[in-house]
Amino acid sequence: MTRDEHPLSPVLYFSNYNLIQLEALYIVLASEGHADLVEFCLDNAHGWTPLIEMEMVLVASFFGQSQIVDLFLSNSVYRKFCSEHRDRHYQAMLGATAARRLNDLKQLAMESDQSSFDDPIKEHTRADDVSIFEFLGKSLIGSAIHNYITGVHSHLTMIIFLVSKLPYTHADVLYSVEQVMQVVGYSENVGNAIVRFIDLSKFMAEEFNIKPMEHQTMYHELIKLVIKYVTGQSRQFQLPECF
Repeated sequence: MTRDEHPLSPVLYFSNYNLIQLEALYIVLASEGHADLVEFCLDNAHGWTPLIEMEMVLVASFFGQSQIVDLFLSNSVYRKFCSEHRDRHYQAMLGATAARRLNDLKQLAMESDQSSFDDPIKEHTRADDVSIFEFLGKSLIGSAIHNYITGVHSHLTMIIFLVSKLPYTHADVLYSVEQVMQVVGYSENVGNAIVRFIDLSKFMAEEFNIKPMEHQTMYHELIKLVIKYVTGQSRQFQLPECF
């Protein structure tokens, strides 16, 4: 089939199609798994940007559309991408994590270059113009911990895999938990989240050997958040020296 014979050609040639409309079209194709049409768009359509490419990989990975993920992660010399391969690979891992697709994540992790692993949570800093939801949404460990504490996922297997197989430190994990617990304040199920936080804290101490006395500042912040949610107050709490 030639380019002009392809059924998607008339749609792509509309002169009034702007970048936003094309992005929406690409995302729909990715989420519904139309690998042949996505491939056609990659080779023939305009409007591609690094952001759109990474969103496509993220969406395809979230919905388990492996053929489309493979298209964006291939190293074909015949196809040029706007984005970096490592960035697309990270987005694929992020989509698998958010969707709780552990087997997909394991495969992607095996193929990743961990020397260039770039999870924003590792900076332990969130810019003022970045919302906490956006911040967590870009982090593998942040997404996994958020899914567990908020009850989206009832198992710890994703967290165990990320911490044991990827270059996360104890401080990274605790910082992720702190960020997630700040989000919990917006939830109607704060009580359930606190119970899950306590279970997760106990598990981290036993499984990952995370010791509170070695991370006193972070545990201070976590305990203050829990007290605030339990009492419904927002004042600053002074904690005993032993915490």
